[in-house]
Amino acid sequence: MINESSGNKLTIPTECPLISVVLPIYNRTQYLGKAISSVIEQTYTNWELLLADDGSNIDTTLFINQFTNFPNIKVYRNSKNIGLFPNLNQIFSYCQGTYIILLCSDDYFLPEALCSSLNEIQNNPDALLLIPFTKNIDQNDNPLANTKEYYYNFFTKETRIFTPLESLPLLLKYGSINGNLTGMIFHKNLITEVGGFHQEWKHCADWEWIYRVAKSRAIIISRNPTAMIRVHQDQLSVENGKNLSASLEGGECVKMLLNDPIISTHPNAFSWATHIMQHHLWHAFKLGIKGNWRTAFYLVRAIDRTTGVLPTLWKMMYLLPTRVILKFQNKPFPPPQ
Repeated sequence: MINESSGNKLTIPTECPLISVVLPIYNRTQYLGKAISSVIEQTYTNWELLLADDGSNIDTTLFINQFTNFPNIKVYRNSKNIGLFPNLNQIFSYCQGTYIILLCSDDYFLPEALCSSLNEIQNNPDALLLIPFTKNIDQNDNPLANTKEYYYNFFTKETRIFTPLESLPLLLKYGSINGNLTGMIFHKNLITEVGGFHQEWKHCADWEWIYRVAKSRAIIISRNPTAMIRVHQDQLSVENGKNLSASLEGGECVKMLLNDPIISTHPNAFSWATHIMQHHLWHAFKLGIKGNWRTAFYLVRAIDRTTGVLPTLWKMMYLLPTRVILKFQNKPFPPPQ
């Protein structure tokens, strides 16, 4: 059992840290200080924080410099921007901890995040990956509706281990179940065992990586809140929803999951797949309305190669009344049955 510490939160390390906190950075210092402070103020102290600056501007560089003298904090800089997932893959090789936990620069940890996450993953040695439970806030720290709680309630209302037979179907039925990188904790050996994130992808590499882990390992899905996720128009996950490459990568994930020998035997697998792909067809429809016909056509062709245009169109039209009603009610879109 990991014990919480009291007193000064930042200590000079006298041993190899048990956990490495990886914080990828690319400009945007508005929330970065709070993210870093949330690590410094953890009740658990045997950690290292790796600030992975991916070619940020001079203002960000100067902001980060104030932390270079902290004994637990290490700064790594890329001479040019290489992208989120290549940056993470690169920084993993510098992690000294047995465990790695991720923190995005506009989010922050709750004070007991490291303590509770380590307890949950160490008490379940069969699982080397923990998918966290988080809460949402806006740019001013005001609480928002918790969409993760809404979706998690469909498959577990308490922290539990999922075997591959249980977790793999969830990745198609509910999509990218983590929803965000912040708080995801895993044993460093997983990087050797399944490899790092997909180097060429910009948006769905975490979904694909979790699939690779879940194929051979049990995973933990936690219901213990460990972090606050900041929802705002500039965050990457919001941009992903407007991005063609995000839809293309999502389609590749769906195709991959449909071909999985465990998932493919489920009678509802194709229905789940069309449920996901109808969101991308809706995106193509909106692109066409805006006059982006070439991009829309390119996306439609990708959808056709995944679940077929006609089955996906039928699913989109079937769900259109639900989409309109929920849009006016400002409620999340329900998962498939």
